[in-house]
Amino acid sequence: MDRAWRPVIVIDRETGSRVVCLDFQPAAGYWESDAGTALIREAAGYARRGSTGLSMETLFSVLRPNERPQVTVQLQQAKPAKGEVRVELLSADKALEAVTLPIEGQQTSSLTVPFQKPLPAAFYKVRATLREQGQFREFYENGFWVAELRALDEGDALGVQGDFLTRAGQRGGVGRRFC
Repeated sequence: MDRAWRPVIVIDRETGSRVVCLDFQPAAGYWESDAGTALIREAAGYARRGSTGLSMETLFSVLRPNERPQVTVQLQQAKPAKGEVRVELLSADKALEAVTLPIEGQQTSSLTVPFQKPLPAAFYKVRATLREQGQFREFYENGFWVAELRALDEGDALGVQGDFLTRAGQRGGVGRRFC
């Protein structure tokens, strides 16, 4: 069975523990094979490391042309370990800039990503990958737009009517409350 297509369910518990479920029916004899044994070891090791929360926030979801993105990575680990978070800035899946941030074994980390390149108008992704001792542990992706300046002056204006979001003075429809 191709490793890329094995369904895996991961449940992080509030207690810091992690449950890993391998949700597939392999061919007869798979669990006795080298591949089956390796998969069980890998899944058990991933569960044994405990829950990990990796997320990434952009200060703004839309930037002006030539503004630098302001990105923060949040990491919370049940079992703190040394490692690194590599953050890549991508346009059309091509890496434009990458930063590697060390993790020194803290349980909770908030890391500012020092991207330097001002960006032209387009959609961008940011991808964070956590590695410990060179081994993949977690990843997270987010994105943002760099908008053309003229886009701010064109189109219907957004507004608020009571607790509803409006566009061009009209409510968006039933159930679209602005919170």
